[in-house]
Amino acid sequence: MRGDPFKPSRARSDTRPTTEDMLSIVVGDLYRRGAPREELAPITRAEPTRGGSATIEMTPLWDRVDCRYFEPFQGKTEDAVEYFLWVTWTRPNYGGERAWLQCARLDCGRRCGRLFLKAPYLVCRACAGVGYPSQLKPTHVRRVERAQAIRAELGGRAVLHGPFPPRPKGVHRRKYARLREEVVEIERAEIERIYEVIVSGKLGGLS
Repeated sequence: MRGDPFKPSRARSDTRPTTEDMLSIVVGDLYRRGAPREELAPITRAEPTRGGSATIEMTPLWDRVDCRYFEPFQGKTEDAVEYFLWVTWTRPNYGGERAWLQCARLDCGRRCGRLFLKAPYLVCRACAGVGYPSQLKPTHVRRVERAQAIRAELGGRAVLHGPFPPRPKGVHRRKYARLREEVVEIERAEIERIYEVIVSGKLGGLS
């Protein structure tokens, strides 16, 4: 029906898709309270395609998930691609059992809590070639957000260059010192970046 879905296509955009762009399935959609979900029909997910809508049906069992993928082609539905995902179980410290889905790619088999549809297979994030939305942000933006998050975590305002929040109760002195030093370094780098932008006259680089 198609070539190797794991080989990059020449016609494909160089823009890396994110986890929000691709259809995915999480283990909680198939397994609840340490057992497969009992449904009268297979659990179905669909995504738009050029010919209409592609569909993947999943039937969760104890040791595997039976999958059927099919999509329209020139007004007709192609033969379904059938395969299965291995399921493994672990016992968390808080009790009970937890299911994990294994990547459908034979040379991977990574254990995951979420798989992405790289038609026709459900695979891990690495095999799907997707990144997180935050990875599309410029490096300096991610650094600033990190500093703001640290300030907020310590009970302060998420504003750079303001008074640093005092050490909260329960936070070890070494951890507090490490976080403070990280914020200081980020804020120093941000000041240097803004200065270089102003000197070069590239005011658009401030965003």
